[in-house]
Amino acid sequence: MNRSDAEISNVKRRAMVVDCYTAMKRLMYETGHKIAFAHEEERLGAIEQHDIVFHQLKTLARDLTSQNGNAEEKYAALKGQYPTLFGE
Repeated sequence: MNRSDAEISNVKRRAMVVDCYTAMKRLMYETGHKIAFAHEEERLGAIEQHDIVFHQLKTLARDLTSQNGNAEEKYAALKGQYPTLFGE
């Protein structure tokens, strides 16, 4: 049974969405660790960075789900920028 290109594309996008949510969980864990063991100034910086990256991941997951045109390119760029969040 052969899958069409559209079906393959949908499966890839769903895998990317799962990667985004997994990255969000890793980000939350890392931020929580920084907040628990850092000084006050570092805590504030970690929270600000968390908010920025979390919003980027959430927006990307939404774009991938709604199949916005350049979502796959954004995924590749974000994955390159934050490889540890994506398990690289």
